[in-house]
Amino acid sequence: MRSFFILLLFISITTQAQIPAHIDSLLRVLETTDNDSLKVRAINQAAFYFIFNNPEKAHDLLQEGKNYASVNRLPYSYNQLLNTTGIYFDVLRVSDSAKFYFEKALQLSRENQWPDQEEKSLNNLGMNNLNSGKFSVALEHFSAGYELVKTNQPENFVG
Repeated sequence: MRSFFILLLFISITTQAQIPAHIDSLLRVLETTDNDSLKVRAINQAAFYFIFNNPEKAHDLLQEGKNYASVNRLPYSYNQLLNTTGIYFDVLRVSDSAKFYFEKALQLSRENQWPDQEEKSLNNLGMNNLNSGKFSVALEHFSAGYELVKTNQPENFVG
């Protein structure tokens, strides 16, 4: 009976400690690649996974990614990390911090004319406001994102 309990405890601990193969691969890329944009993209994807599974690890990766993107002058990647940082705070229900990062990403995407990032920022602001009970503001952001997609991807709106 005692050995069964130890085996059950061991299985429980090792199951929780396991990271999916695709995330493990991303973490290996971080250690081995010399490609700056690939490294930041891997950081962003791994951080997004950890937002829901290990928020402390997500926070560390997001800080590392933003610093790396800033130092290596990768503004598009930095902007993606701003949106992911906003999602991190939104999931943790720190609405004001989430809004700060989404607005910062929106501003940067508009300044650099990155419509895909602008649309993502608008939708993230929409979700942030929806989660805060600000339905009319959320609808404004969702509508603006929708109009942006209609303008920049008309092939998706043939009717």
